[in-house]
Amino acid sequence: MQTPNLADRTVAGRVERRGVPSVSEMADVFRTPADAFTYLLANDAIGIPVCVCTVPMARRLTGSGYVYRCRRCVVSRSILHNTLFGMTRLPINQALMLMWAFAMGLGFQATLQLTGVCRQTTCRWLLHLRQMVTQMVVQTDCRIGGEGVVVQIDESKFGKRKVAGNRRGHRVEGAWVFGGVEKAGNAFGNNKFFCTVVENRTAETLLPLIHK
Repeated sequence: MQTPNLADRTVAGRVERRGVPSVSEMADVFRTPADAFTYLLANDAIGIPVCVCTVPMARRLTGSGYVYRCRRCVVSRSILHNTLFGMTRLPINQALMLMWAFAMGLGFQATLQLTGVCRQTTCRWLLHLRQMVTQMVVQTDCRIGGEGVVVQIDESKFGKRKVAGNRRGHRVEGAWVFGGVEKAGNAFGNNKFFCTVVENRTAETLLPLIHK
C-alpha cells in the first residue's frame, strides 16, 4: 500500500476539518495581537476605514495601532469599529483563537486550555457565536438542491420535560421543525441545508416549503 505524500495528507486533513486551518497553521497568527491583526487585514476580515470625504485613512503608529486617521479632515476611527473584535477588551489574537475553537467544534475545557481565556469570557463568546450562526441561518434564504443533487428532508419535534420538585416533571409542548440537507457537500464536506418551524406536518404546509 502506497503511503500518501505530504500534499495529499494536507488536503485530506483539511477535508476532515471541513476547511478550517489546523492549529499549527495558525500558530504564528495566534502568537500576538499584531500578528492576528496582520492576518485579518490580509484576508479582508477587516478593512481600512474610509473617511466621509471618501479618502482612505492612514494608520497611526501611536496607541493600540488599530486607529486610522484622515489627513484631510483630521478624523480618527478604529479599524475594529463595528466588528466583532471592537466589542470586547479581549486581545484580538485570543478572540481569534476562540472563533477558531468554535469553528473546530472543540469542547469547552479544550477551548479554555487552548486560549487561556477565563470561563466567564469564554462562555460569553461561545454563546454570542452560537447566536450569530443561528441568526444567519434564520435570515439567509438559501435555496438548495438542483439538477442531479439529492436532498434529504425530515421533520422533528423539539421540546423538553419541565422538572418539578418531585423530579418527575411534565412534558412541555414543543415545536415541529421541518428541514432538508443536500446529500453531497462541497470539497470540505460542508452540506447546504435549511430548517424552519412549522405549525403542522400537512401537505399544504410542507409542499410549498419543498418547492421554495
